[in-house]
Amino acid sequence: MPRCLWPLLVAAMLVLAGCSKATSNKPLESFVDQDLRKLDKPTKVELRARLAKALPERFLGDTAGAMVPWHLWCHRLADGSPSFILFEGWSIFETPSEYPVVVHFMTPDGQLLGSTEFSIGWRVMLDAVSLRHDPAIGCTIIDAQTSPDIRGPDIRHEFYGVIGNRVGLLRIEAADRNIAVELLDILLGFAIGVNRRRAVDLQRSLGREALPEEQWVVDLRAGLLAEVPRFRRLADSRDTEVSDFAGRVLAELGGGTDAEQGASAEGGGM
Repeated sequence: MPRCLWPLLVAAMLVLAGCSKATSNKPLESFVDQDLRKLDKPTKVELRARLAKALPERFLGDTAGAMVPWHLWCHRLADGSPSFILFEGWSIFETPSEYPVVVHFMTPDGQLLGSTEFSIGWRVMLDAVSLRHDPAIGCTIIDAQTSPDIRGPDIRHEFYGVIGNRVGLLRIEAADRNIAVELLDILLGFAIGVNRRRAVDLQRSLGREALPEEQWVVDLRAGLLAEVPRFRRLADSRDTEVSDFAGRVLAELGGGTDAEQGASAEGGGM
C-alpha cells in the first residue's frame, strides 16, 4: 500500500472506532434504579446512544430546553410483561414557567411502547421523584416531590398512578389550603359538566331531544362518584369554603350512585 494512503487509513479507523463507541450495546437494565443525572460523562454517552435508538432528539438532553433522563425503573405492563419506565424532567427552569416532564414506557430491548407528557404545575419545581407500588389501590405510584418557585403554590407532593402504559394524577398534597379550594372548584366544574339532568333540561328548553352521552362523560362521572365518600368528609370540614365547594359537588352528583344519577336525569329532578 502506498505510504500516502496510510494517513487516510488511520483516519478511517478512528472514525469507525468513534462510531462503535457512539452506538452502545450496554443493556438498559444496567441503568435501572440510578440517578441518571449523576452518571459520569462516558456513561451518559452510553445511555444517550442507547436511548437514541428509540427517542427523538428533544428527549436526549443534549440541547437547551431538552428533556433530561432522571430515572429508569422496572415495570410490569397490564398483561404482566416486563418493561421499563424512563422518567425525564426539563433541563432548564425559567421563572415564571411550568415544569414539563415525560414518562416513557420501553421494552427490555429498548423499543418505545409509548410516552405521556405533562406538566407538574405553574411555578412549581421538581425536587425528587420515586416509584413504588401501592397495595392499597393496587397500582404503581410515581411520587413527585415538589416545591414552590417564586410566588408559586406550596405543593409538596404529587402522586401519579401508573396502570399498564398510562399515567394519571391521583392526589396532590399541599401546605396551602387555597390549593384545596381551587381543586374543589375545578372538580365542581367537572361535576356540573357531567350532570345529566342539566344536559337533558338544556336540550328540552331548546325544543330538542337529549343526545346519548359520550363514553368519556360516563367515565368521568363514574370517577367522580367513586370519590363521593371523600367529598362527604370534606363537606363536614370546619373550613366553610371547603365544605361549601364539597357540598355543591355532592349536589351536582345527585346522591352518590350512578343509578340515582341516571334516575334523576330521566325524571328531571335530583
